[in-house]
Amino acid sequence: MKNKRNKIKLLIDTNQANIDPQCLQEIIDLIFIDPTQAEIEEILDDYDVIFKS
Repeated sequence: MKNKRNKIKLLIDTNQANIDPQCLQEIIDLIFIDPTQAEIEEILDDYDVIFKS
């Protein structure tokens, strides 16, 4: 049986002053366990990263 992966689409505003490297590391760590879009959005919110779904 094939493992169906979630399709997550987010646009991160790269014009913002700075994105905490820890935020990016948390997202990268999550990718290996196939997160939902809501889980990634929650991390971005926690770090005040500007994005669009």
